[in-house]
Amino acid sequence: MTEPTSPDLRSFNAFFDHIYVLTLDRAIQRQTEIARVLKGFDWHFFRGVDKFDLDVDALIRDGLYDDKRHRHTKRTSRPMSLGEIACAMSHRAIYQDAIDNGYRRILIFEDDVAPDIANLAAFSETVGQLPDDWELLMLGYYSEKYPTAKTRFQEQVYLTYHKLGLFNWHKVNRRFLERLLMRPYSSELYEIGKLVGGHAYAMTQSACRKFVDFQTPIFLQADRVFNYYQAVADLKAFAVKRKMFHPSDMAEQSLIGYPNSFVKAQKLLAGLFLPWGRSEPGEVNLVSSSGESFPNESQ
Repeated sequence: MTEPTSPDLRSFNAFFDHIYVLTLDRAIQRQTEIARVLKGFDWHFFRGVDKFDLDVDALIRDGLYDDKRHRHTKRTSRPMSLGEIACAMSHRAIYQDAIDNGYRRILIFEDDVAPDIANLAAFSETVGQLPDDWELLMLGYYSEKYPTAKTRFQEQVYLTYHKLGLFNWHKVNRRFLERLLMRPYSSELYEIGKLVGGHAYAMTQSACRKFVDFQTPIFLQADRVFNYYQAVADLKAFAVKRKMFHPSDMAEQSLIGYPNSFVKAQKLLAGLFLPWGRSEPGEVNLVSSSGESFPNESQ
């Protein structure tokens, strides 16, 4: 992977009040690699909740994970895995940390991200096209759908299934189904449709507050919150047309706990897979891109 020596990252870093890199204590190899890959970016580690520290029965009993709401909201009937719960808890903890510290604009990376240097050159032009009241900006994502005859037909099929109560589609909010496709907003931006990936996205404090409320208790995977929230409430959510970050090869080494066959299938279908598990605010320690460690001020 190429170190981001170009373009000049000063304007990129200045755009955000804080840049988080989500990691686990045991992810030493990832931490070493991400420090090299993100050279030039002004970032801070955020230690995450590890799935091995969780017990699903205790999470349900203590009201930290709402399994019934999860099964009612999504078409599939399976529960969230411990890795997915840990990941969602950690993303939510970042939102809370941003609120507690008064950050207006934040960027969240996962520790398996890799920059696209060519596309990053368009960052200033791209964010210049955002409306003043933007709340979410996806800088990297996958499994998106664009408006074509095929995808519009697919959308209508899903809506028909929803109306007839077939294949559990009635469990999915109709507005979610009506917003499956990416919608052109400007020369560099889409309004988001259904997409996947929490490896690189920016948020304002208003979105942080919305997502903390929405995900308490946890009931969705971290990267499913964007679309499911937008199905029930207003969210000014956008995605860059030129993806500026991608999951790196480290993403194949899933820390969420999926079997390798699942990861390979995701890789074939969507590019690369999103990993792992993450933290609660009281357990956070931040480490700067210079390597200096300091306590979290919100503790």
